[in-house]
This record gives sequence, structure tokens and C-alpha cells, in this order.
Amino acid sequence: MTTAIGYNILARSRGMRGALMLAQSDGPGPSATSSREAALGSGSSALESMMADKKQEEWRPIRGYPGYEVSDMGRVRSHHSWRGMPGPRILKASRHRKGYLAVSLCRGGARLSQRVHVLVLGAFVGPRADGYQCRHLDGNPGNNRPGNLAWGTAKENVADAIGHGTFQYGIGGRHPKLTPDAVLEIRRLWKAGAASTGQLGRQFGVHRKTITNILTLHNWAWLGVPDE
Repeated sequence: MTTAIGYNILARSRGMRGALMLAQSDGPGPSATSSREAALGSGSSALESMMADKKQEEWRPIRGYPGYEVSDMGRVRSHHSWRGMPGPRILKASRHRKGYLAVSLCRGGARLSQRVHVLVLGAFVGPRADGYQCRHLDGNPGNNRPGNLAWGTAKENVADAIGHGTFQYGIGGRHPKLTPDAVLEIRRLWKAGAASTGQLGRQFGVHRKTITNILTLHNWAWLGVPDE
């Protein structure tokens, strides 16, 4: 059994503080062992956590585009070889001027641009019904996780934008005087025969043609016509 003298000699010759600590007992105590196991356990837990986070990303095939997948983190990857390198590889998304992300997919020799939110909804929610649009529920067009996306009508989409404070009233923001409530009032008054297009234009401070476009649903069609 190693003696305290032996540990003291070892400490002086190598300057190892740990050897002097060991000299106080016949071997490494429970505290030393526990500390080492705790350190290893901590590292192991961190590694397992990282692996778990990586496994949390779910990939699903993209309908109509063999060899491509989209994930629940809003990423797209290709299993096709590229420049002699085999897949899979993550595709770099480009950003639309309004903040939407898009990727370029190849099918039948043609390269097509597809918006990422459409791919995510198609894979994790289902096909889009006629007339439906993608809704970003938090107002962030770059957040393409399934929980933030939903198919909805144009009216629901605009209502989301109004709630987020990002909606521009009128067409391209050219008629900021008109709000959804004002447009509905214009249609209600016209339906009741209470005013002409000219009178409505003067009342709401817009051109008569604007009133006509509202009444014919050329503008603000998503609001519909009030029942009363």
C-alpha cells in the first residue's frame, strides 16, 4: 500500500497538489470519485441533450418533389448529389422583399422557386384548399414552424395583419383614410340607398371612383358585404 511518505516525495518532485491530497488517506476518497463521476455525468447529459435537440427536428417528404424534404424547423434539404457530393444537404433559402423565405427545387429538369411556408404546411398540415392562403400567426414571415402556420382565407390573413399592425389600408397604402370599418359603412349606406357614390366620396374624403371600386368589390373584396 502506498504510504504518506511516498506521496510527499511524489508531490515535491512533480509539484502535484493532488498527490498531497491523496497522502491524507490510503486512496482516493468517495468525494473524489463522486466529483469525477459528477463531471462525467454532466458532460454525458450535455451530449445527450444536444443529441435529443438534434433528433427533435422532424423531416417529411415534399409532395411532387422527389428527393426533397422539409422539416418542422422550416428547413429544406435535398438528397440529390450536388457537384459530385452526395446528399443530403440543407438548401440555402432566399428572402423575399416582404420577408418570406423561398428555396429553389428541381423537378423534371426545371428549377422552380417555392416558398418555404407553403412546403411546411403541405407536409405537416395538408394540401391547400382552393382560395386559401398561408397565415403566419405571429406576424413573422420568417418563422416557418408548423405551429406558427395555418391555411386561411384572405379575410383571416388581412385580419392577422391588422392585429399585428403590418397591414396597409387601401391598395398599396394609397387610401390611408379608409379602414375596414369605413369600407363596411360605405357598403351599408349604399345598400340602404342612403347616399350616392358622389356623396359617399365626399363624406369619406375619397374619389368617387374609389367608392365605385369598393361597391363592385374590385377593392377590399375580402371584407365582403354587410348583411344589414
